[in-house]
Amino acid sequence: MCGRYYIDLYTIRKVTRNKKIDFPVSDIYPGQFPLVLNKDLKCMQMEWGMAAFGKRIINAREETVDQKPFFKEDWQKRKCVIPAKGFYEWDPHSNKYYFYTDDILYMAGIYNEKNQFVILTTKANDSIKEIHNRMPWILKEEELKNWFNQNTKMNVSDSIELKSICPYKQETLF
Repeated sequence: MCGRYYIDLYTIRKVTRNKKIDFPVSDIYPGQFPLVLNKDLKCMQMEWGMAAFGKRIINAREETVDQKPFFKEDWQKRKCVIPAKGFYEWDPHSNKYYFYTDDILYMAGIYNEKNQFVILTTKANDSIKEIHNRMPWILKEEELKNWFNQNTKMNVSDSIELKSICPYKQETLF
């Protein structure tokens, strides 16, 4: 599941259309307030993670998000898009992999009335499944308008091939 992602200056400039908006260029962790796009493709800052049941929920499965009482209203009324350059996943041996494309990744999400968002995840495609069995639901740029259209039932696209690198191997202290 997506537990960290990266946003670079190119991505920020492209989605803000070079407006003077101060968003961090860095790894984004749950609990931070990164750049998110609403249905008007307007840039906002929202908190990553919804408070629930005494913990922070950062992802929701696209297969069941419309059925879960906790997410149902947000799914119907408050969709968002999280722009990124790439995201990280860890394999069973704690090796960290960075997945990216040459352009912007648009990750599907939903948010609540408190402006807290979650990233929707789906079954991993061929470019990721050897590392992890889930991945963020990635939208193509031309799919963004349809994503926000409540009358459109979209299929998850598995045609987006991602590149990956293993930046480092997690070292143990013992």
